[in-house]
Order: sequence, then C-alpha cells, then structure tokens
Amino acid sequence: MPAAVPRRLGVPGLDLDLPVAAAERAKPDTVAWFADGVTPGESGIALMVTPVALPHMETLRPGSALRVERADDRTAEFTVEDVEVVAPVERPDAQRVRESRRAELRLIVCADDACTGGVLVSAYLTGHPKAP
Repeated sequence: MPAAVPRRLGVPGLDLDLPVAAAERAKPDTVAWFADGVTPGESGIALMVTPVALPHMETLRPGSALRVERADDRTAEFTVEDVEVVAPVERPDAQRVRESRRAELRLIVCADDACTGGVLVSAYLTGHPKAP
C-alpha cells in the first residue's frame, strides 16, 4: 500500500475503536503513531503506542484482527502474529524492531501512564479494502 496517515485503530475482537495521531500531537485518549517510520500498510514496520492500558489486550491471540483506517479512505487489515507481555525494564530487541519487506504493525499497549511494561502486539498486513 502507498503511504497514508493513519486515522483510527480498531480491535474488532475487543470492540475497541480509537483515534490515532502522530506521536508529537497525540493526546491522552489517542493512539500515538511514530510518523518518522512507515505508515500502517506500507512495507516495513509501523509503530503505534497506546497512551494508557487498554482492557483485555493480553487476551489477543495469533489470528486476531487489527484494523487501521487511513487518510486515503482505505483500511489496512492486520492479522496478529504474536502477543507478548513485556516487563518494565525490557526494551524491544532487534528481532522486534527489524526492518521488514512485508507490511507489519507493532502495537505497544502500555501497562500504566508511564508506559512501564505492557503488551507488545506484532501483526502483519492481510488486506486493504476501501473504507465504507
């Protein structure tokens, strides 16, 4: 998919739908997207971080769906590949943040306001239909 700014993040299995903003403009109730990287759906690894703990994210399993609505009126559909609970002192290693030829999404779900630990969701692009 070509580059397009993400607008919303959806987690259908948990009935979550959240606004997305570039990290430098993100508010406490929005998901932060790191605009220095790729956009969700583009080849490479897009990175997003939730501002606060989201309920039940640790219950996601491989095969779960994530959806990112984009400014080009397309929805990047991702399939969860891995869900990992990370400790406060852990930092993503090279395997987690490596470059990729396929379109991938890393979603860091913070455990608290200071984002010390939480859940790391890894997903890959599986579809990109036009938004309704």
